[in-house]
Amino acid sequence: MPGVIEDGERIELRDEMVSMVRGNGQPIDEEVLFARLREKIDFRDNSVRLVSLRPPFLKMGGGRLGLVDRDLPGGTEAIEEVGEHLEGLLARKGKGLTVDALCAETQRLSALHAQWTEEMLLSVLRADARFRLSRWSAVGLSEWESVRLPSRTEIVKRCLDGGEGRVTVEAAMDQIEAVYGQRPDRATLWGSVQQNEAKIVGDWVVKEAGEYAAGTECTAK
Repeated sequence: MPGVIEDGERIELRDEMVSMVRGNGQPIDEEVLFARLREKIDFRDNSVRLVSLRPPFLKMGGGRLGLVDRDLPGGTEAIEEVGEHLEGLLARKGKGLTVDALCAETQRLSALHAQWTEEMLLSVLRADARFRLSRWSAVGLSEWESVRLPSRTEIVKRCLDGGEGRVTVEAAMDQIEAVYGQRPDRATLWGSVQQNEAKIVGDWVVKEAGEYAAGTECTAK
């Protein structure tokens, strides 16, 4: 994406970003990068964010941006080991896993991998054609028809469908915890409930207000 004219030459956004991150000598705070870029070129924030998701850039975590060849512990060799390991793991399980679960797997591989953050892993996986990522932080194999891991919203929907429009809050939380390994709090559950055009009434998640019978079981596979 071209920037403004400077000394009669066009400035490419990606090239300028690489130059600034490398010139910083270490990962740079993304807001600092934005400010420095604005001194030289015009751009849309979303353009920078999209470019920063792909190599050679590396999301470090904590709002910092680095470079794969300089800032990723273990470098190319570590990337190859992670790709092979996670591809095999997903193939054996036959279903997707959350990014935090895959990060835990990655960090067990070596002392260098133990330094990887979830953001680093995501940067690596986005650049690997063997994997597909969902909006809800799930990872599957690109050869699959989907990531094969339901979103929290889908889990709540299945619970509501199984209970004819109602399910207990505890049952919905149980199913999300079974899939994601972490139990949502009530505030987090509320987001998935709203997306199903439902509401939380006391101890129930319901599609409509009314009389509430005994609890109904639900499962999410």
